[in-house]
Amino acid sequence: MTARLIRPDAHRVMTWKNGGGTTAEIAIAPEGASLAVDGFVWRLSLAHIEQDGPFSAFPGIDRTIMLVEGAGMTLTTDTGTVISLDHRFVPQDFPGEWAVDCRLASGPVRDLNLMVNRARGGRSWEILDLGAKPASLAASGDTLILHALVGHATLMGIAGIDRIAEGDTAIAAAGDIAADAAVSGDGTIFVATIAAR
Repeated sequence: MTARLIRPDAHRVMTWKNGGGTTAEIAIAPEGASLAVDGFVWRLSLAHIEQDGPFSAFPGIDRTIMLVEGAGMTLTTDTGTVISLDHRFVPQDFPGEWAVDCRLASGPVRDLNLMVNRARGGRSWEILDLGAKPASLAASGDTLILHALVGHATLMGIAGIDRIAEGDTAIAAAGDIAADAAVSGDGTIFVATIAAR
């Protein structure tokens, strides 16, 4: 795989069947895969939620969700677990099997979603608040995903991509990442690593 830079205008936007919002698909692997459990390994997307309501269930999928814009929301699950998303850039994990009901705190929100088929891959993630000192991007899996939440980031050691700005996403395979790869800048970025099973 060659490293890819995905701009916001390249997202594929889909309207929810229940009319409660839209999803902008940033990337899916393999490219063009369906949302069936056996159709994809991972998917990164942004959701714009306009009203209270249920989330779609995704059995067999591990989910990571993070508030990126708005006053927040509360997710109540059929297991009795309550997930509060009231601060930006604080990811929360939950299994896609859970039936989830969403209640908005005050008006529409946007959230970033990473979904991984647990039978085909595992994931790890971190939020990097960039400063003067570069942060290491050492490859620890098969795919590295970097999404610029705010500001910009300078990438070193990723073949073909040297900068991402707010809303941009860089995706690189392990072979595209140098041993001393690093990132610096003045932004905040979501970094996820996918390891195939």
